[in-house]
Amino acid sequence: MAAIGPRGRHFPLSFVCGAALLSLGSAARADDAAEARDQISHIATALSEGDAADAMTPFDKSYPNYDKLRNFFAGLTHAFQIVNEIDISDEQDEKTQISLTVHWTLTLTDLQTNYTESRAADLDIKLVRLKGKWKIADLQPIDLFNPAGNRVPKASLGVHDAAQGFVVLSGDKLRFNPQARVVINLAQRIRRQDALRSN
Repeated sequence: MAAIGPRGRHFPLSFVCGAALLSLGSAARADDAAEARDQISHIATALSEGDAADAMTPFDKSYPNYDKLRNFFAGLTHAFQIVNEIDISDEQDEKTQISLTVHWTLTLTDLQTNYTESRAADLDIKLVRLKGKWKIADLQPIDLFNPAGNRVPKASLGVHDAAQGFVVLSGDKLRFNPQARVVINLAQRIRRQDALRSN
């Protein structure tokens, strides 16, 4: 049996079936890629809505930096209004793994001072299919999501402050401590220490 193509030409049925299977396979891979990209969008949406816990749901708990990133997300959503811009610049699709390179821009507005800063980085993200769902197994680097950013070296905080885990958010302010949720103004503290020394 044969299938009829343009101009009455005859093609073996096996060729037509093979083409159909190839088309179905391409569609399935496209659906997988779209589902994987949706997981990235989910993180961005959750962070913008201030929901750190929901932002972690696309991650598999075996991800090595799971706890550290969860603390970063908690710090960001506690202290900032967040706007995310994501641009997928590269994508490598395999049957059980998808690798993405994502240019991610964060615009952070301090909820207390309204100070706004932007930061951006290229992230390498690996997703794997687990129990029928795409989960993020790796995301590097994660420093983009560090509430402290790179604005003030940790050494400048002093040994005691660094040990307490204070996070520098803007200017000379230290605000969010993931463990104690401490609010402190470093400049005022230094002035009090100077006053005590002078007495």
